[in-house]
Amino acid sequence: MNFGEDTVFLSGHDPSIPGIDVDVTITCISLVRHKECPSDWRFSYPAGRPNHGLVLVLEGKAVYLQDGQENLHVAKDDLLYLAKGSKYITIGDPVDTYRYYVVSFDLEESGPGATGGSASGSGLESGSDPSPPVFVLKAPRPAVYQALFSEMLNSWTSRKQGYMLHCKAILHDIIYCLVNDIANQRVDRHTVAKLKPALAYMAENLSNTTTLGTLAEKTGLSITHFRRLFKQAYGLSPLEYLTNLRINRAKELIASDKFTIGEVAQMVGYESIYHFSRLFKKVTGETPSDYRKRACSD
Repeated sequence: MNFGEDTVFLSGHDPSIPGIDVDVTITCISLVRHKECPSDWRFSYPAGRPNHGLVLVLEGKAVYLQDGQENLHVAKDDLLYLAKGSKYITIGDPVDTYRYYVVSFDLEESGPGATGGSASGSGLESGSDPSPPVFVLKAPRPAVYQALFSEMLNSWTSRKQGYMLHCKAILHDIIYCLVNDIANQRVDRHTVAKLKPALAYMAENLSNTTTLGTLAEKTGLSITHFRRLFKQAYGLSPLEYLTNLRINRAKELIASDKFTIGEVAQMVGYESIYHFSRLFKKVTGETPSDYRKRACSD
């Protein structure tokens, strides 16, 4: 799962810091399991994983030997993301038992940079790469993740009415926690405070023309410094972030079925309905009209 360059958690959680633009929908969960493997245990996916995987290490150590990439060593409290299509061999520690939670799932991605369908070809899955990436993330709050995985496993094994919906909701919570934990690690509080006036201005002026100079002026920074800090903090350029806000707001307005597509375009800052429609499809994978049909039929 591509959360950006920084993949090791170092600090606490603050949900007020968005940090990274990740918008995914869990479409299917095929497995939730607690596994306890003996020392020197081995497992492999020589042909590539059939789905995405997320592992929380509870005890012991293991090494993941990747196809043509750096080997990854994991230990207690590590979170390991295994991309769909990734090829690897897992070898348990020769002495310690390797114990972990694992969930296998499929997803769709939306937002800037997404392909609009399945995650194939996006930051979450690289269909053209013979062995998509695997990431190890050091969890700062292991008890929180343990509780979420445990709850998901209990729901999965009980198979009570609505268990799949419940498991998907918990997995969304886990991904949300990951995004926010990484965001806290990536940026300091002073930078966030500096950028808040620009964020507020964008949110309050979606229908107006907004320039980079105006946003930089709101923060008291030069355009160059503002652009650099913004990218560092949020993983997006100011323009990409603004586009994300506008398209998300447009989706809400379109789904309400109260406005024409042309009216929605103007309400989120686009004078040309054609430009708006092209951008909407680029971001979401659907035309505004197709999105309305699907949203109103759900």
